[in-house]
Amino acid sequence: MSWLIWIKFITHSPPLIPPEGSRGSMPALYVCPICKKSFPSRVLARDHVKTEHQDRVLEVLSQLPEYRVEALKKRGVDPENWAAGWLLSMLV
Repeated sequence: MSWLIWIKFITHSPPLIPPEGSRGSMPALYVCPICKKSFPSRVLARDHVKTEHQDRVLEVLSQLPEYRVEALKKRGVDPENWAAGWLLSMLV
């Protein structure tokens, strides 16, 4: 009998509505680990690291063995994008 009450509770409970004026959960902010600038998306943050901190990206790529860089290229992954994303995820 208790499972019938549970089903009735689930089907008749009001939907969860965020408070007036809020847009749900807060958007994630991605912070550049080098200069501490904030970005609303990971793609923008990665592109910032790739263009503004090219020296750090090249430093990461220079530490990778050549066969790893070739493996990235073979899979269709831009090594500079990969290195910028790695910096973003490892140094945050």
